[in-house]
Amino acid sequence: MSFKAITASYYASKGKADSELFNLIEAAVNGDGPDEALNAQIATKVHGIKEPKQLADIVRRLRKKLKIPDHNIVMNTFVLLETLMDEFHPDLIMAVSIPKMMKQFMRLIKAGKQGGRSKQEEADKALALLEMWSAKYRERPAMAKNILDTFALLQRKGVAYNDSSREANVTSAASATRSSGHTGGATGGGSRSALSQATTQLQGLSPQEQDSVISNATAMLEELVYNVSSKEEAASNDLITELVQQVKGFQNVIAAKLSQEEDASRMDILIKLNERVLNALSLHKRAVEVGPPSADTKPTTFTMEDFARDGQTRSRSPDIPTAQPLTPNSANGSGRMVGHVVGGS
Repeated sequence: MSFKAITASYYASKGKADSELFNLIEAAVNGDGPDEALNAQIATKVHGIKEPKQLADIVRRLRKKLKIPDHNIVMNTFVLLETLMDEFHPDLIMAVSIPKMMKQFMRLIKAGKQGGRSKQEEADKALALLEMWSAKYRERPAMAKNILDTFALLQRKGVAYNDSSREANVTSAASATRSSGHTGGATGGGSRSALSQATTQLQGLSPQEQDSVISNATAMLEELVYNVSSKEEAASNDLITELVQQVKGFQNVIAAKLSQEEDASRMDILIKLNERVLNALSLHKRAVEVGPPSADTKPTTFTMEDFARDGQTRSRSPDIPTAQPLTPNSANGSGRMVGHVVGGS
C-alpha cells in the first residue's frame, strides 16, 4: 500500500472515531438529564486522546452548547465537563482553561444575577465548577491559569451563590463517578478500604506524580474545610467526607513507603508530605468538633515542586502548615474556638 493510501486510511479511521465520539457527546448533552454511564464512557475516550487539537475541538463543541438557551443542555454540558475534568489530563485542563470558555462561564454567572431559577442554577453550577477546579489545580497555574484568574476575580468582586444548590453542584461529579465506576477522581467503591483505594489510584504513577496527586487531594480538602460555614457542614458534606477517606488512604500509603524507603532525600519528601496530610486531617477533625477555622489562619499555598524535583530535595524547604492548639478567636470577641494553622519550620 502506498504512503498516500496509508495516510488516507488513517485519516478516514480517525474521522470515524471522532464522529462516534461527537455523537456520544451530542447524546449526553441533549438527554433528559445527566447520563452517568454515558459521561463515563465519553471520559474514557477523551482521556485517551493525545492530540491537543482534538481536545480543543471537543471543548469548543461543549462551549457552544453552553451558549444554547436551553437549561437542560447547559446543565448536562456542565456535568459532562465536570466528569471530564475529574481525571488529571494536562492538555484537557489547558483546553478548558482558555479565555473563551471562561468568558462563557462569566456570562452565565452574570445572567444568574438577573434571571429566574433556571439561570440561577446555571450560574451556581458554573461558579461551583470554577471553585472546585481552582482548588484542585491551584498548584498547576501554568495549566489552569485562566481558571484560577477567573475564580480569583469573582472572589474579589464578592460573587456568591444564588441559592442552596452549592453543595449539590460541587458533589455531583463525585456521585456520577461512584455510580458509573469511573475511577479517575477522588472517589471509589464503599466496599474497598481507604488504603486499597489509594493504592489503586496511585498505581502506575512515578513517585513525583504520586506526590502531586496526594498534595492536590490534601490541598482540596483544606480548601473545602476553610469554606464550610458550620461544624455540621464539615461533618456532613459528601465531597469533604470522600476526600477525608481518600487522604487517610494516602497517609497509610505514605506510612508504608516510609517504613521501606532507604533514600534520605526521598524520605525527607515523604516526611514533609505526611506532615501536610496529617495537618489537613487534623484541620477537618477540629472543624467537625469545634467549628470552621478562621480564614485568617489559612496557610500559604505551596507546591510539591517547592521541595521536590526529580526526587531531589531543594535547598529551600517548603512551608509545611503545622497544627497549633485551639485558642479562642479574640478577633471577633465571640470566644468561638478556632483551629490555627501556621507555617512550620
